[in-house]
Amino acid sequence: MDVNLEKRPSSSALRSFPRRILDAPWSCPAILALLLVSESVNLALQAGRKMFWFDELLTLHITGLKPFSVVLQALHAGLAGMTPGYYGMVGLSRSLPGDPHLLLRLPSLAGYTLTLLAAYLFASRRLSAAAGLVAALLIALSPFRQYAVEARSYAPLVGCFALAAVLWQRIGDRRFLTPPFAVVLALAVSLHHLAVVGISLFGLAELMRTWLSRRIRRGVWIAFVAATLPFLANLPILLHFKSLFGGHFWAPPKWGLLVGGYYTFTGLERGAIGLVCIPLALFALVLGRFLWKSLRDPAAAMSPSGFQPPEVALIGGFIFYPALLLALAIMFHSGYTPRYGWPAIFGLSLGVVYLLGGVRQAPRMGTLLGALLLAFAVQSVNDLGKIPGSGPLEDERWGSVARLSREHPGLPVVMENPMQLVEALQYGPPALRAQLVGFADPDLAVQGMGTNSRDLSVTLLAKFVPLRVEDHTGFENAHRTFLFQTGNEIAWPTRYLLSRSYRLTLLAMDHGGAVYLAER
Repeated sequence: MDVNLEKRPSSSALRSFPRRILDAPWSCPAILALLLVSESVNLALQAGRKMFWFDELLTLHITGLKPFSVVLQALHAGLAGMTPGYYGMVGLSRSLPGDPHLLLRLPSLAGYTLTLLAAYLFASRRLSAAAGLVAALLIALSPFRQYAVEARSYAPLVGCFALAAVLWQRIGDRRFLTPPFAVVLALAVSLHHLAVVGISLFGLAELMRTWLSRRIRRGVWIAFVAATLPFLANLPILLHFKSLFGGHFWAPPKWGLLVGGYYTFTGLERGAIGLVCIPLALFALVLGRFLWKSLRDPAAAMSPSGFQPPEVALIGGFIFYPALLLALAIMFHSGYTPRYGWPAIFGLSLGVVYLLGGVRQAPRMGTLLGALLLAFAVQSVNDLGKIPGSGPLEDERWGSVARLSREHPGLPVVMENPMQLVEALQYGPPALRAQLVGFADPDLAVQGMGTNSRDLSVTLLAKFVPLRVEDHTGFENAHRTFLFQTGNEIAWPTRYLLSRSYRLTLLAMDHGGAVYLAER
């Protein structure tokens, strides 16, 4: 009797199924397209329902100044540390119809999306489409994603640097890419004062290319010079800002910030120092060995497969970009905070796929990509579930003080933290806003807190937008009784009022701080 047995796939065929899918020419580009679209929609929804914080409110108020010459006047006065180029970009975005919460964040959303695309293009150029997809996913799963919904210049800056890296990588094949490379690099420098340091990363990589190829690409060096022009044009603004804030800036440079910065970039818990330092040291060793061998044997270095030595040098430059920034900040006695080093995320993602040998040759490639895609899907679903519903945005931090202001009609409400004053004026109940007052005294702030950055910022902001910031001496003479809202930290106004024999009676306390009745 004949029996027809169904032919079953072997276990090896089943195991190779993910590999066959990934090897299909359409698979990784299709996954990348889905990634970019889903991120754009998800983050746009978040951007439209997320309240601005103080730095973003500076962006809101500065881009609301008309004409643009008033914006330049505010920046020359020292109102903000961002560049005219960034506020010009946001101003163009804000001219579109729609919710300002989304419009002000559109450049950041575009910069983030561009970073994902550039990481894919840079890695897939020398390795594989799968390697490019892994690099993009690593960025999408990093804390850098939060900056896609923040109206600050960091995401557009990283996007421009990443696109410049892709263009620089391809200039050897298409010379017409040199002018776009110059424009994109200059745009990056126009978005942040410290971005001019990033030109040196490309310069070192180009020097290695020159050494290995024995050919000077004059157009690229001209592009480097042209890209410095925005920095030179904005230098008076930067120097004046440093003269105002530099002496008591809220974030003085310290070497301890370097490791903390990589915790910020990777999202790792503080204390897991080995998870941060060991891969960085490993990459530095591999990078040094690879570049040394390349310099000794230039002919063998420029292999058509795998990252070429100049590209590895550029990746390493991005990875250690924060260390260079911090060293310069210490040298020139300027401020530094880890978010200035966010271009490192582009290098870190590419460094991972480089250490993995291009991923295509790495074992369990399908498992790695599957794990990253699963983590991304979970992240996206969780974020969608956290988006607030429709309706006006109102900060619950001001609920208690709003209730107490109704119970004590006519009393002004003094906000201890001038940054919270700006936030409460934007998102507090309408009836409360007319009663809000802020104290700002840079000298007392230095004495009590060691920094006067926020007092200076609010004092300057009050010169350009309606903001009730009063001299505390005149206010005391006019008001012997008022409501006093503190934040989660004791600042100089509390100490000052106590030294002036004010009696502070606690009326309420919640997550927004404490509310006192101040009487003398």
